[in-house]
Amino acid sequence: MLLGQYQVTLTAENGCQQVYDFIVAIDTLSPTFTVVQNDTIECTTNMATLSAEGLLPTYEIKWYSSFDNSLLGESPELDVDNSGDYYAVVTDTTNGCQLVQNVNVSNDINYPDVSLSTDTLTCLETSVDVQVETTDSDLVFDWTGPGGFTSDMSNPTVSEAGVYQVEVTNDAGCATNLQLAVYEDTESPTIALSGGELTCDQQSIVILATLEGEISDIDWTGPNNFVSNLEQPEITDAGTYSLLVTGTNGCTSSQDLLITEDKVYPQIDSEVSDTITCEVTEVQIVGNHDGPITSIVSWLGPNGFSSEESSFTTNQIGIYYLEVVPPNGCTVYDTVEVYEDLETIAIQVANGHIDCNAPVFSAGNSYMGGVIQSIIWTGPNSFESNEENPQLSEAGTYDLIVTGENGCSSAASLIVTSDFETPNIELSGDSLSCENTEVEITVNSDNSELSLPVGRRRR
Repeated sequence: MLLGQYQVTLTAENGCQQVYDFIVAIDTLSPTFTVVQNDTIECTTNMATLSAEGLLPTYEIKWYSSFDNSLLGESPELDVDNSGDYYAVVTDTTNGCQLVQNVNVSNDINYPDVSLSTDTLTCLETSVDVQVETTDSDLVFDWTGPGGFTSDMSNPTVSEAGVYQVEVTNDAGCATNLQLAVYEDTESPTIALSGGELTCDQQSIVILATLEGEISDIDWTGPNNFVSNLEQPEITDAGTYSLLVTGTNGCTSSQDLLITEDKVYPQIDSEVSDTITCEVTEVQIVGNHDGPITSIVSWLGPNGFSSEESSFTTNQIGIYYLEVVPPNGCTVYDTVEVYEDLETIAIQVANGHIDCNAPVFSAGNSYMGGVIQSIIWTGPNSFESNEENPQLSEAGTYDLIVTGENGCSSAASLIVTSDFETPNIELSGDSLSCENTEVEITVNSDNSELSLPVGRRRR
């Protein structure tokens, strides 16, 4: 519609009419107003108020965010809690004209720039200091932590592992909340020990130590002032060995190990059952010991003899060597000698003679070289005797067997001769008479050794 004077006629259904006159005038004036930011957004005052000043009653205002053009309010004042760009649209309701004004809301928020660090709690360091790095000044600290811990120090000392919270506030009232995890390493090294037993064969042992963890020191102590810093020391004495292990965190573990000893030598005794004689042709040799049943027994003897039996029989004289090796290696030795006695009794006999003057011969034998066990004589006419020197009354050969107590026999023979032949004689003489009262008898014999009664003559 153009500027000017106009007339309008209104006709009703009944045909009646009414005429109106009006003038179209020009009104294109935009509204006027001013946007004022009353506050700056800070940490302590986290809100700013925007005010539209100079608004007329016919004005309508709407506030928008420049970020997403969302409608924020329709009153002359607007509270905002974020910095950024905003704009206000004011409409004059009388002419529909609008005016848009932009405003930038600033802030003064500078949070403290703080970094935290600390060490690990160990057996060496039972408390640690918290290290705070910052370029800010005039900071206020409010610490809380495990076990009811509180502190207002910038670098507090803590002795308990866990998560610590701190609120750091600067003079502008801006606060930074941080967390610090304090760790602990109080785990002791683990130890596993194994050893063995010292024996005559095993004069030294290497102790096996299995250690887990980061180790800084190893300290062994033991019998006879034993000390070592080796993980697996070699030892030569029985007794209790103690290991103290220190980790890099200062935590220690200890363990004892008992090293036993078996250096007992078995008692040994070897014996031979008898002496080899003419009756005993074999003897038994026995090696006795009180060692374990698993001990190794070995014999060496004459003519390359060897045996691994504890006892055996032999017919060889000489020295036998016994070796007994028990499981602990404590070897013992013994010897036994097998003797022989094959000596016979020496017999000396003398032949004899019997006659009418000596009808019995008494054997005068001599025996040398042993103890007589038995004597056996045999001779003529089934003669038998067990006497050393029997009476022999018959001529002939007598056999003698003499046996010693070793069963060895010797033999001899003697001969007994005899002479029982009567002399052959002839007698002759005169007759007796009154005149011849004595006569001579003449004996004639072929035996020159004939003996006559006294007063008698032999011719």
